[in-house]
Amino acid sequence: VAPPKHANAIWLAYPEKDKTLDEKMTINAQRAYSSSKLCTILTIRHLASTAEAKQNNWQCIAYDPGATPGTGLLQKGTLFMRLAWQVFTIPFLRKRMLPKSNSIQDAGITLAHLALGKVEVPTANIYMALRAGKIIFPLPSKLAQNDTLMQELWRDSEQLLLETKFILK
Repeated sequence: VAPPKHANAIWLAYPEKDKTLDEKMTINAQRAYSSSKLCTILTIRHLASTAEAKQNNWQCIAYDPGATPGTGLLQKGTLFMRLAWQVFTIPFLRKRMLPKSNSIQDAGITLAHLALGKVEVPTANIYMALRAGKIIFPLPSKLAQNDTLMQELWRDSEQLLLETKFILK
C-alpha cells in the first residue's frame, strides 16, 4: 500500500479538493486508505490527550487488524486484485502466501478481547496491531507522532462536523 501523503480530513472527505492526487486511481485509493489509518492514530492520540480522557482513566487504543483477506477491502479494485485477494481467504494459501495476515475471525476476536479488557496493554500505548495472530504494540510512524498534524486533523474534523450538521438540518 502506498504511504500517505497527508492527514487532511477535508481532502479525504472531498477527494476532488486533494492537491496531491496521483494520475493513477489505484495509487490514490491506496493513499486514501493509508491516510485513513494515519488519521485513526492521530485521532486516538488527540483523544488520549484530552482532560476528560485523563480524568476518567480512558484507555485509548488504535487497533490495526493487519492484512485480513475476505473483508471486502478490495471490492472496488480490478477484477484480478479482487480475485487474488479472495484466494487468500483459504487458510492454507493465506498462511503460505501472506504469512503475517489474519483471518476475519482472529481479527474480530482480538478486537473483542481488547474491548473487554482481556488484552494487557503496556502503559501509554495507543497503537495495537495483529500480525500472524500475534498482538504487538509497534511505535506509530513519525508522521503519526506529529503533534501539529494531530491538532490540524482535529480542527479539520471539527470543521467537517459543523458543515455536516448544517447540511443535515
